[in-house]
Amino acid sequence: MLNDLTLTIKDAAKILGKPEQTIRLGLQQGVLPFGAAILNEKQYSYIIFKKKLEDYVGNIESYLGGWNGSFKLV
Repeated sequence: MLNDLTLTIKDAAKILGKPEQTIRLGLQQGVLPFGAAILNEKQYSYIIFKKKLEDYVGNIESYLGGWNGSFKLV
């Protein structure tokens, strides 16, 4: 199921220690390799692939200081 494979913008921002808007802009500009921004008429939709983000940063838990991996998936 796709929901088990994706993360929210909020989750990615927390993992990377960056503002949510930075993640959105990076996806829109194509500079962040772990997701995509899709323009639907006048509004963007975002998809972040958990595995690609883990490949980008390594062990997600290490970036969250003992975080147990229980985050809300979208």
